[in-house]
Amino acid sequence: MFNFFKKLFIVIFIAISQIFFVNSFSLQTSETTDFKNLLTSQLISANTSIEGLLYKFDSTDILKILNQKGKEGVKFRFLCDKLALPLAKQLKQYGDIYEFKSSLFDKLHAKAILIDNTTLLIGSPNFDKSSISTNMEILLKTNEPNLIKQFNDLFNKALENNNK
Repeated sequence: MFNFFKKLFIVIFIAISQIFFVNSFSLQTSETTDFKNLLTSQLISANTSIEGLLYKFDSTDILKILNQKGKEGVKFRFLCDKLALPLAKQLKQYGDIYEFKSSLFDKLHAKAILIDNTTLLIGSPNFDKSSISTNMEILLKTNEPNLIKQFNDLFNKALENNNK
């Protein structure tokens, strides 16, 4: 009888876990998603903070949105590859913009954005014209607290190790 309840508990736990994961993640591709609309709507939704890792940033549309969010009081913290730095530096009055410098790596190619410490976007899109118009891209959007914590830990460690 004990084994029956043990197995039942495991089945229920797995079922609940699957429901949790299905509701906490969404995977988007360029084939089914307008990335310009997805990225801009997520940025527009920010109320307190936008943090992330940027490889390329040449979209003046995204720069305008970020400038507006900065004027509304949203704080930024970006770690940028040298390709993203020129436009990202224009946001310096709204937060911290760091240039990626490492003795271990040539460039920062990772791309991730955390909005209000509640929505994490990780994937291939940059803040550039190609990513929001012509490239095939993939993006994971999640509100899963454990992944957000892991990202925060990795992001803070990357900032600590920057310039070392």
